[in-house]
Amino acid sequence: MNSTGMKRVSCLNGCHPTSCMVGKAPATQSQGEPATEPCMPANDFGASHSANGGGSCGNGGRDGIESVANSYRGIGIDPAEIENRRHQAHLTDQHSLAQAMLDLAWSAQQAKELRAAAAAARHADRLDVILPDGAQERDALSVLESLSGFAAVSELTIKAALLELTRLEAKVKAMLEERVHLERLAFEDILTGLPNRRRLERTVLGGLAEMSSSGAPVSVAFVDVDRFKQINDTFSHAVGDRVLVAIAGLLSRHIRAVDTACRWAGDEFVIIFGRADRRVAQRAWARVARAIADFDWSDIAPGLSVTVSAGIATARTGDDLSTLLTRSDGAMYAAKRRGVPVR
Repeated sequence: MNSTGMKRVSCLNGCHPTSCMVGKAPATQSQGEPATEPCMPANDFGASHSANGGGSCGNGGRDGIESVANSYRGIGIDPAEIENRRHQAHLTDQHSLAQAMLDLAWSAQQAKELRAAAAAARHADRLDVILPDGAQERDALSVLESLSGFAAVSELTIKAALLELTRLEAKVKAMLEERVHLERLAFEDILTGLPNRRRLERTVLGGLAEMSSSGAPVSVAFVDVDRFKQINDTFSHAVGDRVLVAIAGLLSRHIRAVDTACRWAGDEFVIIFGRADRRVAQRAWARVARAIADFDWSDIAPGLSVTVSAGIATARTGDDLSTLLTRSDGAMYAAKRRGVPVR
């Protein structure tokens, strides 16, 4: 304690009471008051504080800054190193910002533009685009190279993703084509290309369900090639196959849009006449019969003549697939016995 009743205290930074280097004067306080401010600056060399709120422990200006610098040196810290670290932290913030902006440029075109901009900035010495004034050229070039490299990696990643997408699209396309192929095998007759018996059964059941719900009529015609075994024996099985294919084509081309022609088995075909009672079905079959009679069968084999017999049945209440087809098949055999084939 001195003669004025003030007690000499040490600086909060650890300076000795008689050798505080900041301000060239010892810090004092009233008895009973704790020391509240360090001699060292709280933030940087130009913003130090003293207990009375003044400049650097009583001295302001350059002398105060130099005193603070000396104080840093006195405790083993190089003021230049502190400034350098602060500068590096600023560069890091700038680099992080640039990286964040690059993350948004997630397209090949943007990556190309970024690399071009980096190259242009490098050649034009526009280092201020990325770094603040006063940054060293080597730091700027390093950041630009980092950005350019990141853009290149982004473009490579995008190209790899596009290649993978192309591969997956090709795989999906192949799977869809295989599915269509399998469906054709399941529901299409290989020889004639007509819907097969499985598809026919589903179509007839659908027609019966519609009749039950809405009352729309449905009819079927059972069609059989007359003396087909004789055609095979006389002209060969290859000619017999061509006859079946020709009949399938005639059925497909001359039925209505709401009708379906199917191959039942061997030389037998079935036509489902949608929304048709017996009278409508007979008119629809008449068009097909004329087309078969007018076809020049000698184009397939000289001397070849082909006729067919058909029987039509219209669904009744309580009919199912079996009863409807059985009545149609019976009507077809009745037509054969009467000897009224379609020529």
